[in-house]
Amino acid sequence: AASVKLLSDLTRDPDPLVAQSAITALSKIGNEPARRIIGAMRRDKKTPFMAVVTTASFRIADHLAAAGDRRGALAIYDEYCHPSQPVHIRRAALAGMLRLDSDGGEKRILEVLRGPDADLKPAAIAGVPALKSPRASETFAATMPKLSPDLQVLMIGALASRGDAAARRAISSETQNPNANVALAAIQALGAIGDASSVPVLTGVLEKRASAECVAAALASLQQLQDKAASDAILAAARQAPPDVRASLIDVLVGRHAVSAVPFLLEQAAQDDAKVAAAAFRGLGRLAEPPQLDAMIALLMNLRQPALEKEAAAAIIQVSRKIPDPARQSDAVLAACPKAQTVRQRCALLLVLGQTAGPKALEVVLTSMNNPDENIRDAAVRALANWPDPAAEKLLLEHARAARNPTHQVLLLRGYIRLLGLPANRTEEQRAQGYANALMLTRRADERRLVIAGLAEMTTPSALKLLGPMLDDPALQSEAAVAAIKLARASAAADRVQARAFVQKVLSFTQDPELQKEARGLLARLK
Repeated sequence: AASVKLLSDLTRDPDPLVAQSAITALSKIGNEPARRIIGAMRRDKKTPFMAVVTTASFRIADHLAAAGDRRGALAIYDEYCHPSQPVHIRRAALAGMLRLDSDGGEKRILEVLRGPDADLKPAAIAGVPALKSPRASETFAATMPKLSPDLQVLMIGALASRGDAAARRAISSETQNPNANVALAAIQALGAIGDASSVPVLTGVLEKRASAECVAAALASLQQLQDKAASDAILAAARQAPPDVRASLIDVLVGRHAVSAVPFLLEQAAQDDAKVAAAAFRGLGRLAEPPQLDAMIALLMNLRQPALEKEAAAAIIQVSRKIPDPARQSDAVLAACPKAQTVRQRCALLLVLGQTAGPKALEVVLTSMNNPDENIRDAAVRALANWPDPAAEKLLLEHARAARNPTHQVLLLRGYIRLLGLPANRTEEQRAQGYANALMLTRRADERRLVIAGLAEMTTPSALKLLGPMLDDPALQSEAAVAAIKLARASAAADRVQARAFVQKVLSFTQDPELQKEARGLLARLK
């Protein structure tokens, strides 16, 4: 306190940093003499450091409020609420005044909202969430019709922060507001504060076919509802909804992991509406468990719309993979095979067996490859080509060699190459030999590119040697060059001379600056 006189003199120092530091110091001392000095500067329009004086004044007001001098603090804030002050300062001052009001600022906020001062209204609304009055949400919801759309959006946010039942009711009513921005804000807010009672409101937005933005917001809010009863309410709404809305609500139920919806999904998967049935099958894949497999397989076999076969099969495959024992994942489908009466049914089951696998499933697929019906043979070949288990590796190679149908040979060969890339009980040399076997059957650049990609992941010099002929093929040079550099680096320790030779060969033709740089760096390390 003894330094106030000295600091007062320093506020007029020619050095701006000294003067500003003195003003700040006075505000931290904050006694009556210091307050008078800063008050005089605040009212002096010629003060060159008004921003620092403002900060100092707000600090003093905070000190006064903390010391219980409400009147002194309000006097300072009131000065800064004057229309001559910048908008952001006025709003900060109003916030300070609201904190000092005994009712939390409720009366003052209402006065501002009913008054003509548009600049202060956003700051007044910002004070609504902190109000303690139990009827505050109802009070300020009643002001909504008289506010501009921009302020209505802010009020919706303020009411949502309060999160009580009155706020929820008020926000729900605004989802039908004719102003699109206000309606959107209300729909989005319900996702945060809504409960089961909000479901009819949000589904009403969907059924009304509002704007795409509002529909997306309604679906997102349905997804976000925290009330545990909301899923049951959504399920009830889905039962009554028109098909296009029902499909969207099914997706919401799946996103909420509403397992209780599985019986409903089984019903909907049998519907004639393709969009609804497809959504139901997607949901079953996520939510159903192995005990529902028989019902799902029955749906696949009795599809009213064959176009949904892939969705139905994918769902069965997903659920089958939830069975812990891989050898049992095909059991339900295998049990259904004798019941398949039509070619379509048999082909559909083969499609699933090609992904669920297992020794017994493999036997059925191999037997079906000799079926007199062309469609069944084709489905069996595709099932074998998609086999996920490396145990079928040799079979794929054998059938690729024996295939008379060019399409079947390509499918089986691609399947064989894919399996070579999976972890299995084989050495690197055996894997390299596998790629050599594949190259002997390839006739197309696409299959050779698959081989190149597989070789690039190896570390043995024999894999690098297999790349040699493809480095001379203009159609494959680009992929082969990248693979050769990668392989040369990985196999250099085993055969440095060969690795260097391949890097030099790549440098002899590649025009890729990045690859050239990488190759030269590798060549330098191989010397």
